[in-house]
Amino acid sequence: FPYTTLFRSVIQSGAKNNQLSGSSSAQLVISGNTGYGVLLRGDGTTGNTISGAYIGTGFNSTTAVPNGTGGVRIEDHANLNTIGPNAVISGNTGDGVSIGLTLPTSTAVISNSIKGSYIGLNRDGTAVVPNTGRGIVVNNGASETVIGGSSEADGNFIAGNGGVAILISGAPARPNVSNRLTTVRNNWIGLRRATAGGFPTERAPNGGEGVVVIDGARQVTITGNTITGDADNTATDFPGIRVEGDNTVGSDGPLSLSPTNVATVTISLN
Repeated sequence: FPYTTLFRSVIQSGAKNNQLSGSSSAQLVISGNTGYGVLLRGDGTTGNTISGAYIGTGFNSTTAVPNGTGGVRIEDHANLNTIGPNAVISGNTGDGVSIGLTLPTSTAVISNSIKGSYIGLNRDGTAVVPNTGRGIVVNNGASETVIGGSSEADGNFIAGNGGVAILISGAPARPNVSNRLTTVRNNWIGLRRATAGGFPTERAPNGGEGVVVIDGARQVTITGNTITGDADNTATDFPGIRVEGDNTVGSDGPLSLSPTNVATVTISLN
């Protein structure tokens, strides 16, 4: 069946409303590059969608063909971009998806979303194709990021990666652009399906915790997720969720001025 292979894709400098899209009958493969598979960056780079693409694998999605720095990177005031649905971001060297600032003069990276995709697994969610780093990293001034969504279909499968599944970190050196208002909702973390289309019942541990919130990340909501398989042996004993920082408080408590404060983290079942 037909497929298209792209070298590294860079969307930048105000590029708007572009689509990198593939399907089961006409796949889009973005793999084997020395840098990121896809890089979105710069003021006005907005409204772009990456869906149905295989980033870091071959056309069958089960063989790793790594991008050398990571799968997808969104940075430096690239806002309102969407990864998914049906993106496969697996097999990369480094993190599957990372969102944050690179340039010290850039403003926040706002309102990007990752939904309905497979990070560390193949397209059916049945086999592990690990990224060597974390599954998803949201840090350094990324705000209003949504990982998953309000429906079950919006949830991502994040499993088998070399590091933690999801890392949400602030920017201790730049507290004025700290990570705020991240939502993690309706994801499957540390699990895979036994058969295509089946319920995710098989353990597929990531190499660390399910969700980690540290270093000044604020107003984080973690709800409706299934997190397992990440504390698979007594040698590591990783928790499903770790929230760490001085003066960590609930939504009705005081906020510390320390740049390493983690505040207002809401964890619920639904």
